[in-house]
Amino acid sequence: QMFIYKNDDKLAGDIFMSQRNKKTGEWYAPEKLDKPVNSSYYEGSVSITADGGTLYFISERTGGVGRGDIYRSQKDKKGEWDKPKNLGKNINTSDDEKFVFIHPNGKTLYFSSKGHQTMGGYDIFKSELINEEWGTPVNLGYPINTVNEESTFSLTADNSKLFVAAEYEDSTGERDIYVADVSNYALISSGYDNGTFVSIVGDVTIDGAPAKKATVKFFNAKSDRFVGEAVTNKEGKCRINLTGNEEYRVEIIHKGSTNVVMVDAKRIEGSQNVLKFDWKF
Repeated sequence: QMFIYKNDDKLAGDIFMSQRNKKTGEWYAPEKLDKPVNSSYYEGSVSITADGGTLYFISERTGGVGRGDIYRSQKDKKGEWDKPKNLGKNINTSDDEKFVFIHPNGKTLYFSSKGHQTMGGYDIFKSELINEEWGTPVNLGYPINTVNEESTFSLTADNSKLFVAAEYEDSTGERDIYVADVSNYALISSGYDNGTFVSIVGDVTIDGAPAKKATVKFFNAKSDRFVGEAVTNKEGKCRINLTGNEEYRVEIIHKGSTNVVMVDAKRIEGSQNVLKFDWKF
């Protein structure tokens, strides 16, 4: 299968798919995907899991978080794509997500964004699926990302080579295709099995009672950079996926009062990396 994006004076932007003839090796004419994947709005970048069962794509349809958002659609028992689900505010921002790539392991998501903390324009980010939730996106950093735009890319299954369309200093045009050896680039080469994320579960109790609807904000202890937030449920519990082996300053805001704790999010290799904390005030 090959997926193609088309945008012309008749289309706002739609996703097409072409099948390959196994005998001749020739590609059939691409056919437009039906609703609910395509809509009357812009649909662009698309990536499919290795088993062919889940489609990730960009759409500007109404009801999203920002301009272009990342959606997921799964095949049902009839082989049809179900209603797309927005990946939510941890991945999508009020600005624009432009490109998406799901790794063959099905649990590592790469995408380009203008809304997360970038070095300039669109940067490439990585998120890992931990306990069925996408972790806080991590910027792949320099030299992959620069002050210019990096927005279209693909990664080999063994995490060794990254192909990227970018505006680097030695580009011969506005944007050229580059290949980067990332076999020793820790943020990529470690892979999902030796990933970088942990799932932090907090249990907040104030004056002996569960603190429901408390806002829990996380800041990197070294840089003081805000990295994400969660809201407690009626039992005073919250969950968030963050980069492991980091220390975080946690601000717990409830009914106008703020309490601060420090969290050491140390990963434990070979485990599910779920870290549980009881915060009592």
